[in-house]
Amino acid sequence: MEKVFKILIVFTLLVLLIFYSIRTRRWREYRFSHRTADSPPAADEPEGLSSIISHQGIALVTDESTGLVYRYDTVGVLTIHRQRSSTVLQRLDVPSGAYYLSIDVIKDEIHLHHEGEIYVYSRAARS
Repeated sequence: MEKVFKILIVFTLLVLLIFYSIRTRRWREYRFSHRTADSPPAADEPEGLSSIISHQGIALVTDESTGLVYRYDTVGVLTIHRQRSSTVLQRLDVPSGAYYLSIDVIKDEIHLHHEGEIYVYSRAARS
């Protein structure tokens, strides 16, 4: 009987561990954070992932470390999805007519350059 209780306790702890690990990997959405004046990057600033928006108005940035693909469209929509998946994780309404999209992997932010300003989108805090 004692062995059965030990097995049940270990099983319960494993289930709790699995549940916790699944919960912590939940997708955290990006939200508009702030807007700043567009300026050249500082010399000591780490280079992130970036893309110049083409004349068709499309930019595509792939972050290999997280497996995320960021796609900007000229109509003012930024979609985020996983590589090798067509399921959209998030769709952001952003300013249309932007000319540069960059991903700051250190700060976990999206920077969208538009008419002399940078629109910054950062991840929401975990709940």
